[in-house]
Amino acid sequence: MLLLAVSRSLPPLFSMSVLTMLILSFYGMAGWLLFGDEDPAALGDIGQAMLTLFVLLTLENFPAQLERGMEIHPWSWIYFVSFALVAAFIVLNLLIGVVLHSMEEARALEREQRRPPRGDAALDAVAGLGLGTLQARIATARTALDELEVELKTATRKPE
Repeated sequence: MLLLAVSRSLPPLFSMSVLTMLILSFYGMAGWLLFGDEDPAALGDIGQAMLTLFVLLTLENFPAQLERGMEIHPWSWIYFVSFALVAAFIVLNLLIGVVLHSMEEARALEREQRRPPRGDAALDAVAGLGLGTLQARIATARTALDELEVELKTATRKPE
């Protein structure tokens, strides 16, 4: 079941990794342009900025990065907080959702495979009957339903 879930989650995970790379590229470029000259160790070029942001996906050293950004410019919190909200929370929660959805699909497929075959014997028995016999059985069932409706109406009438 686990292997099935992993295999079913690969296409959505690929899409999520492309989305994550786009976010890292966008924020890496913005970080390099905004803070590259003042913080060359973390955001000196686009590659280093993307690597720093990749580490920040786990919120590792987030307070230290935010402090360094605040030393450079007081409005830099917008950059770091928006990255944390978009990348760390939204993308990672979507990733977890994709994996859980794939696991649920795999469980449903496993339940479907374990379910015993439906009672097709009754359908085979009905198919073996002639057309006249089937019409007679339907007429008997209709008569029984009509009698039940009459009983139900008389039972639900309020005594006056």
